[in-house]
Parts: sequence; structure tokens; C-alpha cells
Amino acid sequence: MSDSSILRFDALDDNNATVWFQKMKSALVYRKLWSAVERTPTEGDDDAMALAFIRLCIKDHLLGTLSTVTTAKQAWNVLEDTFKTKTKARRLQLVRDLHGLRKSPKETLAAYFGRVRLLRDHIVQAGEEVKEDHIVCALLAGLPEVFDMVVAILTSSDEPMTMENAYKQLVALEQRSAPVTSHEDLESSRALM
Repeated sequence: MSDSSILRFDALDDNNATVWFQKMKSALVYRKLWSAVERTPTEGDDDAMALAFIRLCIKDHLLGTLSTVTTAKQAWNVLEDTFKTKTKARRLQLVRDLHGLRKSPKETLAAYFGRVRLLRDHIVQAGEEVKEDHIVCALLAGLPEVFDMVVAILTSSDEPMTMENAYKQLVALEQRSAPVTSHEDLESSRALM
């Protein structure tokens, strides 16, 4: 496996800081450059290589953030300080988005669940631990009244609430309540029986 295939990850930008810091640390450790970030550099240290590698792995609009730093440790600290506040604000916004979820009337359950999964992934990438039953509760709370019966069944069950189980139950209801609009639809629904 080549060095470049092991170290392939997105450059740091405003939306991937949590993941970037984890991957960058791993890349620096792999290249035996992490010691330059952990301590003040000494003569013969790999600090210049570590600093260059960090600069190469950030988006162009962030280069100005590192214009005055001279060590890898300084660069790491400046980037960490810059993104701590942004990451907290992003996590807060994502959690607000989760609690404000609403399925639109024309949105299919598949699209709604896809939107929820994407939001869950963004929350995890932002460094927030999120339990699946919390996601399912938010998802169910955002459904229109037509799904209330299935929501009641899911929430009163002794089974753990999972997205997979909720999806199966809700899609079954959506398919049963979908109107048959044409002769072809009627024929295809009969063929499924």
C-alpha cells in the first residue's frame, strides 16, 4: 500500500474540523512527525516537514491563519483554537436541526430517512455522541399525524428503537395508504399480491 493511499483525506475546511484533526494526527504519527506538534522543536527536529505537511492539508482560504506561525506546534494550536468555537457552534446548530426535523408533505419516507441519516453523520463528524434512539425519537417527532399509529406502536414497544425497524414499519404504512392512481398501478399492485 502506497504512502499516498494511506494518507488520503480531505483538506481542513469549515465543515470537517473534528475528522480532520483525528486524521491529521494519525498522518503525522504515521510519518513520524507528531513529536514536532507535541513539544517545542529542537535542532535537527522534523518540525519544518510537519509544518509543511499541515499547511499542505488545509484549504487555501485558511492559509492566512498560519501566516505568522513558525513551528508545527504553533500551527496545530492556532488551528485548534480557531476551530474549537466553530465546532461548538456547528454542533449546536446540528442538534437544533435534529430537534427541528419535519417531514415535508411531498417528501418520501426514503428521502426523509436519508436526510436524517445525513444529519446524524454530520453530528457525529462534529464530535457529538448521539444515540440511535435519540435520532429515532427526533425522526418520529417530525412525522405528520398520518403516521401517529405506527409512532405509538414503535414508542410503546419493548424493542429498542432503531432506524431500520422504524423505517420498515413506516414504509409499510406509507405503501398501504398510497392511493392507486392508474390502471397500471392497480395491475402492478395486484401482481405483488
